[in-house]
Amino acid sequence: ALMLAWCGVTDASFFAGGQLADVDARLAEIQQFLPEDEVFQSFEVELRVTGSILSLLLWQRPQHPWFAIWRQRVLPRLADISDLVLLGRIALDLIQHAVWTGDYTLAKSMLALLRERMTSDSTPPLAKLHYMLGDIMLSYPQGEPVKILAKVNAAMELAERSGIHILTPWIAGQLVLTHLLMFDL
Repeated sequence: ALMLAWCGVTDASFFAGGQLADVDARLAEIQQFLPEDEVFQSFEVELRVTGSILSLLLWQRPQHPWFAIWRQRVLPRLADISDLVLLGRIALDLIQHAVWTGDYTLAKSMLALLRERMTSDSTPPLAKLHYMLGDIMLSYPQGEPVKILAKVNAAMELAERSGIHILTPWIAGQLVLTHLLMFDL
């Protein structure tokens, strides 16, 4: 229960657009709660902790050695994740980090996994938005702003149709970036 509470506080802070005052303190807290034998009470709890740690590190300490540790821990198990929203969130963080570090092989494999799992009509809109953002992130190095703009507009339309706006600021940022790439502001 303490690990899930830690995830809730960490995620609320992140998704509210805030910065955690002391990342090191947050990491020290979760380290106290982690099982010494590294065996979690359930796969779901492990995934929630992994998702929160990866998001925290991606946006506030992407070079932290824990990122690589938690990435390696979750990579072999991604295909086993049944919660598509959580899968999308974790894979999007991995795609973003891979693009930043130039690991396009990993980014492409994450996007392929999302494409395979998230294109059906029954996929939750938030999961689809994670996939769409991953696709946009991986499109920038290819330098095709017109295609990127179409992807960004499709993501904005899905957010509007679904009423899910937690990722809208991020999508809107991609819209601005794409217009900058097109010298169209």
